[in-house]
Amino acid sequence: MSARLSSERGSALVTALLVTTLFMMLGLATVSLVDTQQRESGRERVRESSFTLAEGVLNSQIYLLSRQWPGSETQQYAGACTKATGDDPQCPDVNTVEGAFTGTDYDPPTVEWSTEVHDNTDAAGAGRFYDDAVVRDEPGWDANRDGYVWVRAQSILDPTSRYAHRRTIVALVNVEELTTMFPRNAIVAGKIKVHPNGNQTYIGTAGSYVTMRCTSTALNDDNCRGWTRLNQVGPNAEVVVNAAQPPAMNSDAVERMRETARANGTYYASGCVPTLAGAVVFIERADCGSSYDLQGTAAWNTAEDPGVLIVGSGSIGFRGNALYYGVIYNVNGSDGTGSTSSSHIVTLEGNSCIVGSVVIDGGGGLMVGSSSGASRCPNRLGNLQFDANVSNRLRAYGTAGIVQNSFREIQAAD
Repeated sequence: MSARLSSERGSALVTALLVTTLFMMLGLATVSLVDTQQRESGRERVRESSFTLAEGVLNSQIYLLSRQWPGSETQQYAGACTKATGDDPQCPDVNTVEGAFTGTDYDPPTVEWSTEVHDNTDAAGAGRFYDDAVVRDEPGWDANRDGYVWVRAQSILDPTSRYAHRRTIVALVNVEELTTMFPRNAIVAGKIKVHPNGNQTYIGTAGSYVTMRCTSTALNDDNCRGWTRLNQVGPNAEVVVNAAQPPAMNSDAVERMRETARANGTYYASGCVPTLAGAVVFIERADCGSSYDLQGTAAWNTAEDPGVLIVGSGSIGFRGNALYYGVIYNVNGSDGTGSTSSSHIVTLEGNSCIVGSVVIDGGGGLMVGSSSGASRCPNRLGNLQFDANVSNRLRAYGTAGIVQNSFREIQAAD
């Protein structure tokens, strides 16, 4: 018994060492597992942060499209928007983006982002399906004028590390067209003057209303009803006198039309514009007088596709063989942007013809004078021939939004 107690063979020590080693191995494995999970959790957090940033700059780009739709080549996006192009009004503001995304994941040296805008050209197969290789070669504006473009947004967090987190999302964006309420009258003006005193129709109303803001009921009054014979404005014209007749559009509606013209590249600050053709042409301050003429059989717009010509202030006139299909609307400064006038600020002379309507705000007037029955007008029914359908063309760009089911994440190498 005493021999066993005094033995130094150490079997208990060996067992203790084995147990200790086993627990150390289990502990190290647990520490390694926890460390791996923490790293994966951090990477997942950064991935989600990267996605959130990409979604944020996508929404910011769509908001900018609402403010200025790229409806013409002059408004196109020449390339990608990045932090380096933050001063470009077409691109998301860098300070706004950095202010909205804070935290260690979004430290400026470790963040990159970009947005791109491309047309959804059907011929290239980009109408409703996004293919990075195809869409990114398309123009940076609504070249097919269907009101749709693709927006691509990408973010990269920690781009220099081996675990750079790149997230790329795309969406098809559509801009809504807002129908603008507008008078469906042949003429709305402060006054009307017809000359010379011929026995013919100068203004063909097709039975529509002629609304004036003056109050005289007598004919041959140059300050109101400046015509001498009933058939000169007709046939069967219903003349309405309303001194309180409001402007055809409020200032917000005028501004929407102004922005639509800018988006389409048909906005002009002043002067004689090169063409009056287009869905919406806006001349802020017209100072050309009776300078618009055409040769031969040319015309601005067509009966099937009329346009809208808006003058912010000033006067505009047509002469010779000018032929315009659509609405002529002289805001006459009623929106508070330009000056007002009580003169005859829209004139039709010679053989010129408007097929549509003429609307003038305030006290501004319309002057019509035919040389030979206005030969450019169909059936020679006067220099102004009313067409009720032209008012349907008064549409302005509204809010841009994502088309349902088009938002998705893609795998992209750059």
